[in-house]
Amino acid sequence: MELVLDGHLRVFRVLPSGLSSMISTGGRWSVGDYAAELSSGGETLYLDLFAFAEGREAVRDDDDAGVATRRVSLSMRLEQAFSARDAAGVARSSDVTLSVQGTVSVSTYLSSGGGGKNASKLSEMPSFRRARAWSEMEWIPVHEFEARYDSVVR
Repeated sequence: MELVLDGHLRVFRVLPSGLSSMISTGGRWSVGDYAAELSSGGETLYLDLFAFAEGREAVRDDDDAGVATRRVSLSMRLEQAFSARDAAGVARSSDVTLSVQGTVSVSTYLSSGGGGKNASKLSEMPSFRRARAWSEMEWIPVHEFEARYDSVVR
């Protein structure tokens, strides 16, 4: 899987496991849209992954129901500490740290025709229309996490 890091909405068709992103996952979620970019210094990767519910869970029978959606926003920063100097006085890297911060947000997609059975399906939209839909949704954060991996180089 190769990610394009230009900040624009992109679609990947194959998950890292080799499965197609077009099939629903165990919870009947379709994953495949993303936007990613590097910070100006190149040390931080920003990644937004988008998913929507499919099947019976996606649209309920009432006409004002919408499609459940999720956005996972990740920020991954790689830092290298220089704490030792070799015999020539050149700084040597001693520690590498990867810091990850993430937020899972929820929203509901309502098409212009309402969320009923005649609504446009997110899965059938061209990517430029899905990009507009993702950007117009009001996202509510429900989970936040932070992780740090420290590797000591010896």
